[in-house]
Amino acid sequence: MKKLLALLFVGMFSLNAHALFLEPYVGYERGVYGLTDHSGTLVGGRIGTEIAVLFFVGADVMMLASGTADTIGASGDMSRSTMGLVFGVDLPLVKAWVGYNFQDNFSFTYGNTTTDYESTSQKVGVGFTVFPMISANLEYINSEISKAGTTTVGLDSNLGTYLLSLSFTL
Repeated sequence: MKKLLALLFVGMFSLNAHALFLEPYVGYERGVYGLTDHSGTLVGGRIGTEIAVLFFVGADVMMLASGTADTIGASGDMSRSTMGLVFGVDLPLVKAWVGYNFQDNFSFTYGNTTTDYESTSQKVGVGFTVFPMISANLEYINSEISKAGTTTVGLDSNLGTYLLSLSFTL
């Protein structure tokens, strides 16, 4: 009986080539940091594996391809790149995930002045299958900023971002 349970456990959590996935995505993000509103188009992707048929785990990277930042009396540009891990559940028509970005760097540029920000972030997302292998996704990312330029910032400095994307599971 113990051998049967061990075999089932190993079989449930073993990785195989059919369980690997690659999921590039394109989308739009919009968020707020203090008095600064930002928005822009993004590209990204997830690569990972299925675990026990319904669950998945993987790496997630994202880059803001073109972004704008607007604050009181000034408009500028924004750039962003993230790298992290995701864990989720994949049901037939819907999937949901949580993630942690151990690197979430962004910058705002107004005229000749650029301020770089370093942060980590948590994300939660849901995707709806609209066609086979194509999903419409909605995510919320909460970035906890640790450094703005050369200044270490307090724990209450957050950037909240909503992300709407289309992903293509390969």
